[in-house]
Formats: sequence, C-alpha cells, structure tokens
Amino acid sequence: MKNYYLVLLVALFFSTNTKAANITKFIIQSQFLSNSTSLNVKPTEKTPFNVDVTLTRDLKSYGYENVDWILTVVFQKNGEPDLELSTPKAINGNDFIGGFMDFTVNATLPVGKTGGVVILKYSYIFYNNEGVPISNSRSIGVTNTSYKASIPVTPPPSAGFNIQNARLFMANPSGYDLRKADYLSGGQRNFGEQVWANIQGMTSLNGYLYVVQANNLHKVDKEGNFTLIGELGIWKNTEAVTSSTNGYLYIVQNSRIHKVDPTTGTYSILGNPEWANTDAIVAYNGYLFLAENGYLYKVNENTGTYIQLNDAEWAGTQGMASGADGWIYVVQNGYLHRVNAESGAFEVLGGHEWPNTNIKGVAFYDNSVYILQNYSLHRVNKVTGAFTVLGNREYSNSCHLTVL
Repeated sequence: MKNYYLVLLVALFFSTNTKAANITKFIIQSQFLSNSTSLNVKPTEKTPFNVDVTLTRDLKSYGYENVDWILTVVFQKNGEPDLELSTPKAINGNDFIGGFMDFTVNATLPVGKTGGVVILKYSYIFYNNEGVPISNSRSIGVTNTSYKASIPVTPPPSAGFNIQNARLFMANPSGYDLRKADYLSGGQRNFGEQVWANIQGMTSLNGYLYVVQANNLHKVDKEGNFTLIGELGIWKNTEAVTSSTNGYLYIVQNSRIHKVDPTTGTYSILGNPEWANTDAIVAYNGYLFLAENGYLYKVNENTGTYIQLNDAEWAGTQGMASGADGWIYVVQNGYLHRVNAESGAFEVLGGHEWPNTNIKGVAFYDNSVYILQNYSLHRVNKVTGAFTVLGNREYSNSCHLTVL
C-alpha cells in the first residue's frame, strides 16, 4: 500500500503592514509530492522533505524594513503539542539582498504522524514606521497553507491486467506516478513508490526506462527502482527525449540536441543548429526525426547533419513513434500520419480524428500504433488506421507513452 499525506492548499494572505516582512511562498518541493496536493509519505520510516520559503520586506522612509523572524516547520494535531519538524531558522535584515530572501528548510516527518497538519510557524518582532521595535515581545503566526494528513488506498490493477503483457509505460501526472499497461487488454496499474512529479520526458533503452524529472535524469527498472544518472539539475527546460539502437539517449534541451551516455550521463552537443520549440523526437535506422518549429527534420544521430524531410506543415505535433518498419507515425492536427523515413512521403491513416491526443502519447509495439487520447488507450492498425479501444476509460492525462 502506498501512503500519502493529502494536502489542502489554501492561498496565502498575510498582513503587509505590521510584521516588518511578509511570507510570499511556502511550498514543499515537487520531488517530495505524490501529486500537487500530497506529500509522499514513507509508511514504515521517517519522511524527509524540503520546503521552499520566500520572505519579502518593503521600503520605508528609513530604508528597507528591519526584520527579526524565527521560522519552523511544524506538525499540528488536536490534543497534541506542536511537533517541530525542522530546526528553527532565525532571520534578520542582514540575511536579505534587497527586498526579498529565498531559502530552503529541511524537515522530517516522523513515522505514523497522521490526522494533523504540516504548516510553517513563525515568530517576529513588531517595528514602527521609523524602524524601532514596538516591543521586545515576539508575536506568533502560522501560514494559511496547511498540509492535512490522510492515508488513501492505492487502487488495484484494472481489469484484464497481465504482468506478462505490461509492455507499455507512461506517466500519470494526475497521481504523479508511473503506470504500466497490458498492451493486449489495456489493463493498467501504478508501479514503484518514487514520486514522479512534473515529468519532462521519458524513453526506454536496454530494459530500462530513462526519465527526465525535476531537471534530473533517472534510470528506472520495471518495478520502479531508480538511480540518478549524471550531473544533478542540468536538464531544466527539456523538450523531448528518445533513445537509439546505437545505445545512446538523445535529449533536446535549451534548443540543443544532447547525445547522452545512459551509464554515466556524460553528453556531447550534436551539431550546431538550434532546435527551439521541438514538439517530438524519435530515432530510427541511424537518424533522429524531429518535429520542430512546424517542420519535420531528419538528423544524423552521430554527426548532427540534417535535412528537412518534406515540405508539409507539422506544427502542433502531439506525438510521434518510429515503427522499426521504415515509417514514422505522427499525430498532428488531429490526424494520424504515416511518414516514409527515406522519402518523406506521407499519408493519413484512416478517417478517424485524434484531437487532443495526450502529450507525447504515441508509441509503436507489436506491429501496431498505440495512442493515448480521450481518456482511453487505443491500438491502431498501422496500415488502415482502424482501431480498438483497450481497457476502461482510465487514461485521463496520461502521457509520454513508451514501450519497454
């Protein structure tokens, strides 16, 4: 069973005229959340997490406001004394650069703490408009943002799920989980206990998933166990991710294609051109295929040299897959297209429209195209475009469909 702390997030409103400062941010970092409102709690051990805080101050006639604050992350529960989860942090005017101060607080939730709230508690000294303390007595306050504890049950696998057929993998941003799906029945389940908030890209290579999340590259096995690969925090603004049979990952980030060693995370920048606004990327037969700025390009995966594959308009490409059969499959402008990887010639498959296909929700497996769209997983005939809806309508917002 996966345990959570459900978080009820209330907008922050603070008095700005009396405290000689104002808290304008109090959030738990996304890698410690199981969704946008839930702290990912370890059921049998302590749960460490980090909180980001911003404290601001105004300009007065005498300069910036004087500040004398002490802040602590605490757990509150009716009938119990407040439990400090972090070391109290003292802040004065010397800690500021100008009018604001950003900092991170390390906190730890003990085992078994449920039914209460996690908040930021603070004390401060009042100053008058001349910057003189009104009193040496400290006033006490808490943030309006509170994190309410409960333990929901992890849903069981959906009907028809067969672990032997779990070859389709995807992100589930609604629950901040990874999912595995049966490619025959469409049954699915979540896997692994790691939090996967804000996944930026995902692909597979040699029996592992490679996931860019929280600006880091992760190597993930089929059970959800993971290791961090390479330097931390360097993959901000990742736009697209793929892998090639040559054994490398390719990550489009900061308008460049990076050729990445999946073991060490070391990389080189491929070629010279900028690849801003890349919608999708796949690899096939020694080349990368990119939908970028409304065009489809074919890029040598070793040299970075490239050609425009055809003159068609590919703006708004929602997903792309390489079929290992000489074709690239592209969902764009609400239609599924089959593009010849050599000539660039293309055709629309079938008469069905695919509007609002989930982000990068296209994959190729077992001689079929798989598409996430309209809350459902579809298996599509690669020649005729005829399709079958698999499983139940339980794929809302699922994205980054990948085969492993």
